[in-house]
Amino acid sequence: MYIHNVLLVDDEFINRKILHRAIESENIKIYEANDGFEALDIIQKEHIDLILLDVMMPKMSGYEVCETVKKNPETSDIPIIFVTALHDKKSMINGLEKGAIDFISKPIDIFNVRLRVKQHLHTRELYLEVKRNHEYMKKDLLNAKRIQMNLLPQNNQKISSELTFSYKYLPCDELGGDFLDFYKIDDENYYFYIADVSGHGVASSLITIYVKEFFHKTKALINIKDPATHLKLLNESILEMNFGEYYLTLFLGIINIKTYKIIWSFAGPNTTPQIFTPDKTIPLEMKAVAIGWFPNITWSNRSAYLPKNSTLFLYSDAATEVFDKNDKELGVNGLKNMLEECKFRENNDFELIQSKLLNYSVEGEFADDLTLISLRRN
Repeated sequence: MYIHNVLLVDDEFINRKILHRAIESENIKIYEANDGFEALDIIQKEHIDLILLDVMMPKMSGYEVCETVKKNPETSDIPIIFVTALHDKKSMINGLEKGAIDFISKPIDIFNVRLRVKQHLHTRELYLEVKRNHEYMKKDLLNAKRIQMNLLPQNNQKISSELTFSYKYLPCDELGGDFLDFYKIDDENYYFYIADVSGHGVASSLITIYVKEFFHKTKALINIKDPATHLKLLNESILEMNFGEYYLTLFLGIINIKTYKIIWSFAGPNTTPQIFTPDKTIPLEMKAVAIGWFPNITWSNRSAYLPKNSTLFLYSDAATEVFDKNDKELGVNGLKNMLEECKFRENNDFELIQSKLLNYSVEGEFADDLTLISLRRN
């Protein structure tokens, strides 16, 4: 049985005793204070569930006590009922503006007090239950976020004397629906991918973990020069798992650190990776269906070459789906121009790109998870 702590604040002893008699119960522990200072001291020391507060008191009025309680983040959620002889509308409005939830008029009606207190304590119990569940959920989400972040590859990896792998990962919620990975196949070849699950939050993040596990389990079974087959197998697996309406776009590539040839395949229609060379920009365009849309789909492989002093740039669609004050979407070309303004081919500065994107957005924030990846060859 939950024991509620109720504080009675009144400078008149007889009023406190009437209130005490009205609300005494085996599931209520009663505290009493005869002025505002004593009340605030009790509130700081005890976990109070409800305050019955007189308005007209010496030293400190009930309004001042209420205002002090509500300004303190640690006590602001304690419900306060004013017990007062003031019946005019102005006094009631003033009390509500200070943060009270109810009024009880003097002279005190025991049955009315008992009913009001019972109702407000029940509401308080429901509120505390919701608050506890919220805290548990928040803790679980933080733990899940930590796990997801720990599954990300090492950032700013020096893969060879010439090649560096870097990324920026910014989920818009506690858990992201974007994911990426980079791992060694053999002495010459490395797999890498960027995945974007539809939506974001818990369900999407679980699918990203499934994708990571899928690639690690199947990488040894497939010809390293055939990412398209990997996408086909992933599509079959996703459909078999029946993730419902969820689907994902995914760029999957293999880079050889001897030849710097990239073999790649792409599922999804909404981003265009770019290779920034010292003198031009090469789009890696492939319009294909997303993973999880249809069965019996095949993808194709493409190849590209990463020259010296060049960068392969990959991104999730949050980088292009930002809108300015005129409701104009940045888009693929807008992002390309922004990267040119940031001198991305020279410095690969993700922080500057993020800042530019946020400045462009009328909302000043991203509506979806943002992931930026670079493979830089010096």
